[in-house]
Amino acid sequence: MILWIFALLMLGLLGMVGFYQGAIRAGFSFVGLIVAAALAVPLSHLISPILKLVGLTHPITLAFIGSLVAFLVVLTIFKIVGFNVHRKIDGYYKYQDSDTRRLLFEHLNQRVGICVGVMNATVYLFLIAIVFYILGYFTVQAATSPKDPFTMKLVNKITEDVTSTRFDKALAPFVMAKPQYYDAADALGDVLHNPVLESRLASYPPFLPLLDRQEFKDLGNDLKFQEFWLGGPTFTQVKSNPKLGPMLDNVELYTNVVALLKGDFGDLKTYLETGKSEKFGDEKIIGRWDLDFPGSMAQARKAKANITTVELRWLSRTFRSLSNATFVAYIDNKARLKLPMTNGVQTLQGNWQNNGGDAYTLSFSDGKRKAEFPAKVEGNKLAVSKDNLTMVFEK
Repeated sequence: MILWIFALLMLGLLGMVGFYQGAIRAGFSFVGLIVAAALAVPLSHLISPILKLVGLTHPITLAFIGSLVAFLVVLTIFKIVGFNVHRKIDGYYKYQDSDTRRLLFEHLNQRVGICVGVMNATVYLFLIAIVFYILGYFTVQAATSPKDPFTMKLVNKITEDVTSTRFDKALAPFVMAKPQYYDAADALGDVLHNPVLESRLASYPPFLPLLDRQEFKDLGNDLKFQEFWLGGPTFTQVKSNPKLGPMLDNVELYTNVVALLKGDFGDLKTYLETGKSEKFGDEKIIGRWDLDFPGSMAQARKAKANITTVELRWLSRTFRSLSNATFVAYIDNKARLKLPMTNGVQTLQGNWQNNGGDAYTLSFSDGKRKAEFPAKVEGNKLAVSKDNLTMVFEK
C-alpha cells in the first residue's frame, strides 16, 4: 500500500509545516492549490511556446510538462502573496499590539495552521493520485514483462492501490483526461499485447495514406523487425528500437496520425478488437486491394461460357503480368491504382464514387486521358470491369 503510506507521511509532514507556517500562509497555499489545479490545463497552452524554446516539442510532453509548470507558477504566486500578508499581520501584532494579543494570535495561527496543513495534504494526495491514475491507465496496459523499468512498475503499483481501494471513485469527478486518451491507451495496449494486430492496424481506413511513407515501407520489408515484433517486445524495447523509437518521437508523424483520426480513437479501438469500423464500415470499397489472379480467371470463364483456349492463354498472360497490381480506396473518395509495367510501375490517381449498394464508379487519369470503370464489391472481392475484361481484386 505505497499510496497510503505516502498519504500518512504527507498528512504528518504538512500538518507540521502548517504549524510552523501558520494558518495564513497555509490558507493561501490551500486556495492556491485549488486554483492552480483548475488553471493548470488551460494555462498549459500559454506555457507550451516557452517550453518549445528549450527543446520540448512533442505534444504529449508539452501537455504534461506545460500543465505542471502552469500549476507551479500559479501556486508560487499564491505562496508569495500569503507570505507577504502573513508578514504584515505578524508585524502588526509584534510592534503595534499588546504581548497578550500577540501570543493569542500566534497560538491560534499555529493550531489552525495544523488543520489547514492537513487540508493541504488532502489536496496534494488527490492531485498526485490523479496524475498517477492518468499515467497508470496507459502504463498498466503497456506493462508486458517483469523487465519493465522501475518507474513503470512504481506507477503501476500506485495505480493498482488507487483502484483496489476504490479511491478512483473519489477521483473520477476531478480527472481531466479526455475520453480520447483512454481510447488511445486501450488501442496501444491491444497492439502491444497482440503483435499480430499490426496488420489490422495497417488496414484501418484512415491509416491507408501512411502506408506510402518510407519508414512504414521499411518496417514491412524488414524481416528482423518482424521477428522482433512478433516476439512480443516490452514497452522499453519498443522505445529503444532503432526504427520504432524515432517514429514514436516524431512530432510530424504524431500530428499526422491525430489529424487522420480526427481525435476519434474510439473507432480505432473498436476496429482493433473486432476488425470492423463503425465509422467506415458502410463503405465496403475503402481499403487496400491486391489483384486476385485465380479470381480474375474464374470471372473470365464465368462471363464467357464458350471462351477459347487462345483467349484463356491471353488472359492468363495479361493477369500474370499484372499480378502485383494494387488498388487503394481512401476515406476521402480518393483512389490509387498501381499497375506493373515492363519499365516500372504506373501509378494512376483518381476517385471513387458510390452508386448505391455495392456498386461503384472508379475514375482515373494519367494526366492526359481520363477513364471510368464500373466496380462492384462482393464480400472481400472487388470486380473492376472495362470493355470485356474484368479484374478481380481481393482485400
